[in-house]
Amino acid sequence: MTARNASWRGWVKLALGAAVLIAGTSAAQARTQLFAARNDAFATPQELTPGPLLKPGTIDYASRELGEPRVYQDGSMRRTVWYRYTARATGRAVVMISSGVERTAAFQVAVYTGTRLASLNRLGRARAEGTAEAPAAAVSFPTTAGQAYMVQVDGVRTEAEFYGDFLVGVQQVGTRGGLAMFRTRPLFVEEVCCDTARVSYVANGFPVAVKLTAGLGDLTGKLTLTSTDDDLGVGQVSIVALANAKPNFAAGTVTTGRLDVVAGRSPAGDVLGRASAPVTVITPERKLHPIVGINYRDSGFSVRKNGLASTLAVIRNTSGVDAVGCRFEPKTDKIATTYDLEAREILKDGAFGPNNRVFDLKTGETRHFRISHRPTAWDHSELYFICANKAMDFERFHASSLGNQVILWKQARVKIRMDSDTEFDEYFMDQQEERTIHLDITNIGEYSGIFTLSIHDDYTPGKAILSGVCVAEGRNDCEPVSGPRELDFDLAVGETRRVTATVRRGFGEGGRIVFSAYTSYAPPTKLVSAGNVAVLLVPK
Repeated sequence: MTARNASWRGWVKLALGAAVLIAGTSAAQARTQLFAARNDAFATPQELTPGPLLKPGTIDYASRELGEPRVYQDGSMRRTVWYRYTARATGRAVVMISSGVERTAAFQVAVYTGTRLASLNRLGRARAEGTAEAPAAAVSFPTTAGQAYMVQVDGVRTEAEFYGDFLVGVQQVGTRGGLAMFRTRPLFVEEVCCDTARVSYVANGFPVAVKLTAGLGDLTGKLTLTSTDDDLGVGQVSIVALANAKPNFAAGTVTTGRLDVVAGRSPAGDVLGRASAPVTVITPERKLHPIVGINYRDSGFSVRKNGLASTLAVIRNTSGVDAVGCRFEPKTDKIATTYDLEAREILKDGAFGPNNRVFDLKTGETRHFRISHRPTAWDHSELYFICANKAMDFERFHASSLGNQVILWKQARVKIRMDSDTEFDEYFMDQQEERTIHLDITNIGEYSGIFTLSIHDDYTPGKAILSGVCVAEGRNDCEPVSGPRELDFDLAVGETRRVTATVRRGFGEGGRIVFSAYTSYAPPTKLVSAGNVAVLLVPK
């Protein structure tokens, strides 16, 4: 198959070929499977960057390579994936593994030096038992600045139902060890019914057992603070959870504080070290009615499970009321299905602001953000824009969430940019005015081949009408043709093609025309979304 001709027959041949390859080898020489994560092989590890937010991973479809060491001789599932950590400093680091607190499973992790499977030197290993009390484990190891360390993750054979998803993270600690505090999402606590607890994992990276003491400073008594274990052996992990007890602050306010965890030597009580994390308490208000418009510049595209979904977002407040306590996060009353969240404001000088901050959106204000996350729930994920104003509305045609189709194989993604009058993809037009517009579609995913462009007029007939459309080779113009609502075109990775369309604004306050790109490569009966954009035809 060529890069620009991946038909369903070709997909079937590829799948059958992969099956024959795997079937024709011994168990010890199993090759990477079709739907395995990219870091299934030792030669293609995923880079681990130090930080407080855990990253999702999976051993689903993973395999063991010839000559690959076992973390432990007993109980290994032999479904391994690999990570690489390049030390930022000379001292010690802590790597932690967990299945999470919603669904527990046993995992094991080992850290090595070396560049070849046959000659790896193991620095440490640990096994997370996969129980509600001990779903996590950590390895502390010495580091030299600039040195690369290989991290191996495997499952454990148990009687329980197989669950292949896990969370992993790494942090650099002091030269004599230290506490490493990880979390699944920012510690935003909303004072409202049914908000889920905010969880932190505190790993003992000291070479001795420690006793933990956790506190909230000025927030003491305002939030409920619990931990699974206060006495930690070497490499053990305690889960510290924050939850709201009752409203303590004025409606529509944001209160900041810190979670502090101190490690002492038992029984003497000497302080060995500490770790801390910012905590933000958002108190809802229900009387004000701000109206917010948000445009996710890229939306509707597919992303690999645990892959990085990223986009630019533009937000504006078109009402006479400030929106307060605003942030990006998963739905607060649901179990998280997205991790490694990053939301940074793009400042006027082009620099990026701090990560994951709660902010106010003033009347008439517009802000720009770069947001990214890694979805773990196969089939679909959503990231929401949420404020403390429970009566907040969104402008017509603007959604509060960024939704992505989550897939197991190649990402299909296109970037669609148009010559609109505003960065909210708006065209200002008189009633019944007709206009020619252009959209550039660039393939920025992994899939090359046939795409389908599907166009839908406004759901209220007569408000926004497509009169004609065509797809050109390259960035050339073409002559729009009336009638078609679906166009097939091929697009290689990195290639751009221009869509020329004739549109007409109808009656009333205007409407929208949605351009959606998709493909059906895997398998032929399943449509994979590659991206969409809503063209808004609004009054001048």
